[in-house]
Amino acid sequence: MSEVTETITTETLSNQEEQKEVSYSIVKYENRWAILIESGVFDKFTFTIENMRLRYEDENEDGEKQTKLVDDVNSVLDKEIFMDFEYDLKTVPADYVDQEGRQEFFETVARNILMDILINYPELYKLSKDDEPLKESE
Repeated sequence: MSEVTETITTETLSNQEEQKEVSYSIVKYENRWAILIESGVFDKFTFTIENMRLRYEDENEDGEKQTKLVDDVNSVLDKEIFMDFEYDLKTVPADYVDQEGRQEFFETVARNILMDILINYPELYKLSKDDEPLKESE
C-alpha cells in the first residue's frame, strides 16, 4: 500500500509539542494519492492536497519586488519559497483528542511534509496550464 516512506526532521513547532521527527508515507486513498502520517501527535492521520501553489519574490529590472509562481522547484532552491495549499483530512483516529493550537501545528507539519516531498520528488509539482501568475497586489 505504501509508495514512499520518508522521515523529516522539524524544529520544535509549538510549546506543547516536543516532537522532532515525523514519518509519513504516500498512499492510495479512494483512487487518489494521500499522505499518511505514521508518527507523532498526528499518527494515523491521512490527508489529501486539494490545491497547492508555490510562490517566491524576485526583483524585476527596476529593482521592485514581484511575486512569481514557481514553475520548476529545482530552479528556485536558492530563494525563499512560500506555499499556499488546501488539504482535506480523510482519516483521524477515533482516540485523537484535539487541543487548542493543534490545527496550526498540523498545518505546519503538513507544510513540512509537502516541502520534503517537493524537494525529493520535484516532478510531482506541475502548474496547471490554466494557472495565471499572481498580480502584484496579491
